[in-house]
Amino acid sequence: MEILSFLLPFNLSPFGWDALPSIFFFVIWGLFFFTIVRVYQTAKPENWEHNWYGGNKGDKTKKLDAEHGSVMEISEAVATSSEKLADIMPGMILIIGLLGTFLGLGLALDKASAILNNASALTNMDASMSSLMDMMKDLGSKFKTSTWGLLAFILLKVILSKNGYEERRLRWSIEKVKSELDIIR
Repeated sequence: MEILSFLLPFNLSPFGWDALPSIFFFVIWGLFFFTIVRVYQTAKPENWEHNWYGGNKGDKTKKLDAEHGSVMEISEAVATSSEKLADIMPGMILIIGLLGTFLGLGLALDKASAILNNASALTNMDASMSSLMDMMKDLGSKFKTSTWGLLAFILLKVILSKNGYEERRLRWSIEKVKSELDIIR
């Protein structure tokens, strides 16, 4: 139950909502699901064929040729924008998670500084200590965004590798280059 409470962007109590972690939660997981959906929608041979012809099947001048590079270079050239985005998105999600943690920690340190500045008199010391204890209790939640970023990074890498779109695109490219070379011969 503690782990679930930590991983949720809000506390299980009705008034335990904090805007900053919630924003980072929805950004991280929104990018995660967007990337997966777009790869499953666009990583298909018909889109690679479209890119092979430079977006216009009737215009042979923009068409890639078997001699335009290695099969790996051609495979990269016919990749859809969603596939290119999927290559960088795990790292971007991880960085967003770390950014959320650093931002949360920076805000917490500013709050601690303000509390200590207000604790100038001994009469305010009890209230200041209580405020500091509340702040320290919430300090662990600042690491939620890094945890979400790490989880999304790992899951995205696993899901995209299981999809195998890069291998399918490479095989498609090999077949396309082979068929083009057969025509030339």
